[in-house]
Amino acid sequence: MEIKGPNINSYPAQPSTLNKDINQLQTGQILKAVVVKLNSEKVLFELIEPKRSITLEASANSSLKQGQILSLQVVKLGPPLSLNVLDNNNTLMKSTNTLNAALRVVIPKQTSMSQLLSNLHYLSIPNAKLNKTFPQQILDLSRVVFQRLPGIGDIKTATGIKNALMSSGIFLEQQLQNTILNNSNIIKTDTRTSLLRLATSIRSLLSESSSLSDKASTLTQKLGSSLALQNSSSAIKNQLTNNTTLIPHTLKQQHTLNELQRSPTNLANIQHTNLALNELLRNIETSLAKIQHNQLQHFIPDEQSKTNWFFDLPIRREDGSDLFRFKFSQNNSSNKTKENNEWSVTLSFDLERLGLISVQIYLRDNKIGATVWAKKQDTYQLFNQHISSLQKQMEDSGISVSTIRCNKGDIPKAETSNSTNILDEKV
Repeated sequence: MEIKGPNINSYPAQPSTLNKDINQLQTGQILKAVVVKLNSEKVLFELIEPKRSITLEASANSSLKQGQILSLQVVKLGPPLSLNVLDNNNTLMKSTNTLNAALRVVIPKQTSMSQLLSNLHYLSIPNAKLNKTFPQQILDLSRVVFQRLPGIGDIKTATGIKNALMSSGIFLEQQLQNTILNNSNIIKTDTRTSLLRLATSIRSLLSESSSLSDKASTLTQKLGSSLALQNSSSAIKNQLTNNTTLIPHTLKQQHTLNELQRSPTNLANIQHTNLALNELLRNIETSLAKIQHNQLQHFIPDEQSKTNWFFDLPIRREDGSDLFRFKFSQNNSSNKTKENNEWSVTLSFDLERLGLISVQIYLRDNKIGATVWAKKQDTYQLFNQHISSLQKQMEDSGISVSTIRCNKGDIPKAETSNSTNILDEKV
């Protein structure tokens, strides 16, 4: 397959940057590119190794998938630039193996952020009891993390939602890459970087505590106070045993809406500093794994020919926090056209008064449609009372609306899920 590029009419780019980057390529050079977009007519690639501002275009190929990484060899610098695909099957296999390896690491660790959010809210409220259990450094950092979460007022506009999603932590790697390419030392703080800082501080304190504990044990043994040492070890062991019963380590491997419910804090009954720090650290690590899992979901093949993006967005409120789940989907089926290209956004949340609600908004044939699922009867009736006025307001604003409806119950599960085999079947 011959790949020609760049095509700046089909993909925005700066001509001056493109010409400079093309001149840096050499005939015979081996490159790596990722499939960024494909449809029934063409495929767009973006060069990732070496990193250059070059986008390549080729005729449609049914064997390619979005997110696939290809090895390319420069045949002719052009114009037009011409490249050959090398070892396509092997590259796809390596990409799949890398994805599966990442999933094997992340899935056992990831779980909902709800527990972490409730604990951060608990730590953000001044309380004399907290000062006896948690170091001031951890309390200060925890309050900063919680206060930096977007508030309910920050997501009332499209720009606010976009900024909140960009700061959710799922784009951290892209931000780091841009920082390197721009020779900048400034990294914008987002939810993920804040959590990483907090986790680093906790690990440092636990490490210091462990070191001091080892020295104290050695000194106690030298002084012959074996009895005191045994009593201390027994007490800590009992606290560990009791704590394990209070804080079960649950794992969830799928996107379930039960994860959106608020969880009560589980730090209030932990009085031992190290136990409390270990639990908070576990909350952070499972939440970071959840963010990574959402990132990886984008690369898992979808049997419904859709490209999906998942975001779990925590929203700060006066009495705690709520978790909003976004799913953006684009139909990549081969029979779509520019006119019937379908996008959909599914938003799910579970509020105390309204209960579990899922809203699916879709763009089809340049018209907006929406379906609401409400689990509580009162919420279902409330939505139906205002659907007509909502549709009229949208139409008065110049939005073409196909239909808006509300159903009672849970949003139906897709007939096929974004699952992939990540188990090694060979021993």
